[in-house]
Amino acid sequence: MTRAFYSFHFDNDVSRAGQVRNMGVVDGDQLVDDNSWEKVKRAGRDAVQTWINNQMTRSDVVIVLVGSQTASREWIDYEIRRAWDTYKPVFGIRINALKNLQGQTSQRGANPFDAIPIGNVPMSHYVPLHEPRGFDSREIYADIQRNILTWIRTAPSRAR
Repeated sequence: MTRAFYSFHFDNDVSRAGQVRNMGVVDGDQLVDDNSWEKVKRAGRDAVQTWINNQMTRSDVVIVLVGSQTASREWIDYEIRRAWDTYKPVFGIRINALKNLQGQTSQRGANPFDAIPIGNVPMSHYVPLHEPRGFDSREIYADIQRNILTWIRTAPSRAR
């Protein structure tokens, strides 16, 4: 089974990320809880980078789960760049249409790959952001579950 590192905005999208992670299609990184993540963050930038690097080292692919504010998050930018720099396949999936624990969806956010340059073009020129299809959260979930393995198999990585 493929092992994924999931990159997402913890505060806004942890329950949406949990839905994708728990589909049973992909073996994912350990989903960190509030207390563990706060402990890592309190230890400082170097500790956060070490945690990310260790988690990513054990993964086969990096999946960026894109919600309303994902593109503006510093650590997501770091994770995307780290994936590219270490030749990990990487791609994104929009998850804003999945309902959170309160039954709410969120606004569509910016593409985080647009803000990262690869030479003279944005990374989004090379890295796809998949838009799951469906009219409601249940259909969006089913589309992600149906397609995630194909998206993983076709995920681009930086050429060596």
